[in-house]
Amino acid sequence: MTCNAFCQEKNKKTKKYKAWVSLLDSRSVVKGYFNSAKDSSILILNPKNNELIEVPIHQINKIKIRRKNRIGRATAIGAASGLLFGAITGYADGDDPPETWLLRQTAEEKATVGAIAAIPIGAGIGAAIGSIKKTFKIGGSMANYRAQKPLLINTVF
Repeated sequence: MTCNAFCQEKNKKTKKYKAWVSLLDSRSVVKGYFNSAKDSSILILNPKNNELIEVPIHQINKIKIRRKNRIGRATAIGAASGLLFGAITGYADGDDPPETWLLRQTAEEKATVGAIAAIPIGAGIGAAIGSIKKTFKIGGSMANYRAQKPLLINTVF
């Protein structure tokens, strides 16, 4: 059995991007998953009812997007980095000298304490980085949209 380029495209996982589209005429925000960018509108998939919402460009103030589950991945990476950093700095500090009679620690104990202390710090930094949204300012202008459309498409697809 052979597989051609179509087969590869079919098996390729699509990345979902959450989208927040703020409108010009009100304080409302259209939330969902970015589906596609047309010439005069964008399509957002409403996850509650799986309906596509078409938002005309002349109504859009700005579009914010972020990859689905990005915060969780970044938090996990940050926590792992904090664990490694804390363990390495604890080992690097080495054993306390024998003259120290109060709170004397071995390098392994320092590594354990350092890792436990650095995990929440790394996780917090990772979560902060992961929560950043990419913003495209449209302002209802078709010229702004056309200028930023290639960036938007390259980011999402």
